[in-house]
Amino acid sequence: MDVKNNEALKGKKSVYMITSVLMAKTIEFRVTRGTSSRIFHLGNASPLVFGLEEFLIADDGKLVAKTR
Repeated sequence: MDVKNNEALKGKKSVYMITSVLMAKTIEFRVTRGTSSRIFHLGNASPLVFGLEEFLIADDGKLVAKTR
């Protein structure tokens, strides 16, 4: 990573990167208000869960996987 020319990364010791995304084909949810209830369906693929991993930034700008 070009940490010298990227203001957002200056002084940072690590970054988080999305490593995986769990998608749902459809999402269904029910909304109840008083005595009225409706069911909604979202038919488009939607992200549900993101896998994040922290990577250390070495002095040379290379990313190093952080040990747990």
